[in-house]
Amino acid sequence: MDKNDSILVHRFHDMATKASRSGGVVFSNFLNLNELNLLSEERNNLEASFDLFGGFSNAERQIACFQSDAFSLYSNKEIEYPMYCIQIDYASKKYAEKLSHRDVLGSLMNLGIERDLLGDIIFYKDSIYVFALQTAKELILSDLSKIRHTQVRTRVVPLDEFHYEPDYKECTIMIASNRLDAFVASVCNLSRQKSSEYILSEKVFINGKLITNHNSKLEEGDIVSLRGYGKLKVISFPGVTKKGKMKIIYWLYQ
Repeated sequence: MDKNDSILVHRFHDMATKASRSGGVVFSNFLNLNELNLLSEERNNLEASFDLFGGFSNAERQIACFQSDAFSLYSNKEIEYPMYCIQIDYASKKYAEKLSHRDVLGSLMNLGIERDLLGDIIFYKDSIYVFALQTAKELILSDLSKIRHTQVRTRVVPLDEFHYEPDYKECTIMIASNRLDAFVASVCNLSRQKSSEYILSEKVFINGKLITNHNSKLEEGDIVSLRGYGKLKVISFPGVTKKGKMKIIYWLYQ
């Protein structure tokens, strides 16, 4: 564990201790996959339990809510995470550029917003949605009027009104065996050696957990994040070909 990771783990302990002693809840900022993995590994060493939420199911960046035992056992209140969903629309679709995730994130960072104040950025049904904490929300609503050369307008959407069904492409691959390195090699078009090196470089997450064992097996329903390649969901293992190859069907999220 490097110095930055140690500092982060110490912060997790501070938040958990604060929640435990206050009898309430304490929220983190948005955590990325690496940070979520560190938190998961530390779960049994914390003074308080925690839940995670990123605004919608399978969000990649999530907020941790540390809860005291008293709150978990006796509170009937639904947890209200301190995040907002902001919808960004083109002021004029006729003159709009084709924007990318990087374009949107760059414009938000140029407003002086730190990355951990922002959750996922979603392109969905001709709009862009950004999840943000309070301070970031205020800056976006007041100062974001343009992304690259495209004029935009913003508004807050209640979290319970945001219903997201990601677009995906269904893909089928055949691999020699149900091993993570074989799966990654096929999905990412890498050699088996390059696939193993990629896995060891800590870029593969399955259901939010960092996986570095190239022998790991996949299961139906697994959500796999491949840094630099995308995110996918394992759908089924329909069978084995006559040549002994295992068939895997997965959804590659667009």
